Amino acid sequence: MSAPRAHSLDLDPERVTNDLAALVLTVVELLRQLMERQAVRRFDEGTLSGEQEERLGTALMLL
Repeated sequence: MSAPRAHSLDLDPERVTNDLAALVLTVVELLRQLMERQAVRRFDEGTLSGEQEERLGTALMLL
């Protein structure tokens, strides 16, 4: 008879799915924040055309 393992993984499919979904949502949120900061920086620097400013503003409002 072998001794029980001290370190085992919990591979419950539902929990793995939930944890993976949480990880994906976190990554998506981080990317959204990064894109928003980049857009604000470009607005402040004045490196966007009027059309680009309009499109970026609309895209940020939709987020």
